[in-house]
Amino acid sequence: MKEIPAKGSKGFLLYSPFTKRHFFRIYEENGEFKDYDIRAEEVEIEITSEWVSLYEDKILDFNSKALGRTPKIETHVCGLQGYDPMIDPPCPSCKEFSEKFSEK
Repeated sequence: MKEIPAKGSKGFLLYSPFTKRHFFRIYEENGEFKDYDIRAEEVEIEITSEWVSLYEDKILDFNSKALGRTPKIETHVCGLQGYDPMIDPPCPSCKEFSEKFSEK
């Protein structure tokens, strides 16, 4: 079996509802693709898509724009003039989000 280093490979992490497993797909310039079973238990990835978001209930999904929804706009005091994040306490909205995100 020929081994090719994967570092720098660009592709897509896909999920198959039929096999209930994730796999890695690399597209060629001509539109053809190769699918790879994922056997490594932990692989670092970087999300480059503008179309996904992380949600506070620990879900990675398409963002509101992609889903045709209006995003919930929260009020933040950290952008107000005079607020100094090095001196002032955390923004209430950011603190609440951080606590929810770290609870689970």
